[in-house]
Formats: sequence, structure tokens, C-alpha cells
Amino acid sequence: MGAIVEKQFATTINESSDKPTTEPEKRTMRSTNKLDLLTEDLISLTEATKELPNRPHLSTVWRWTQRPVRGVKLETIKIGHATLTSKQAITRFIQASNEGKN
Repeated sequence: MGAIVEKQFATTINESSDKPTTEPEKRTMRSTNKLDLLTEDLISLTEATKELPNRPHLSTVWRWTQRPVRGVKLETIKIGHATLTSKQAITRFIQASNEGKN
């Protein structure tokens, strides 16, 4: 959902003055989302409720995207007004949230 912008700066000497200046060297976007749109099967959160056993309420699935369950959030991506996840992200979420439980 949120993206972190990382800036790397290079110190250069301006030829007209001897003072070093700090200029942006490059910008990279690093997303917290691990959904790869080209390889995963995207589904809406409503569809996700139908994929899960016991069909949890939509508000439960939404909560999993907002608050960690045993330190793990359900991965999502926002496209326009739609919040999407994937079948693979649901599998990772269930596995990670149940790790060490047994």
C-alpha cells in the first residue's frame, strides 16, 4: 500500500565555487507489496473471502491487510479504488501466521 522513497545523494564540488553541494544521484521506489502482477492471480478482497475456508467476513479479511496477525499482514495492492490480493498471497499469509503454532 505505502511506498517508501529512498534517495541517495552524492556530494559534488561546484566548479564556480569550492563548496560541496548535495544533489540527488538517483531515486528508487521500493514497495512493501510483494505482489507481482505478472505472475500472481489477483482477486478482490470479496473474492478472497470465498477462497478461504469458513468464509470469513469481508471486514476480517480487510483487518488482516491493516493489522498484523502474529506479525504478518495480508499482502495487497491498490489499483484505482480497488484493493486486491492474490491466491498466492493468501497462502503465504496463512502459512506465515501459523508458523510455530504447532
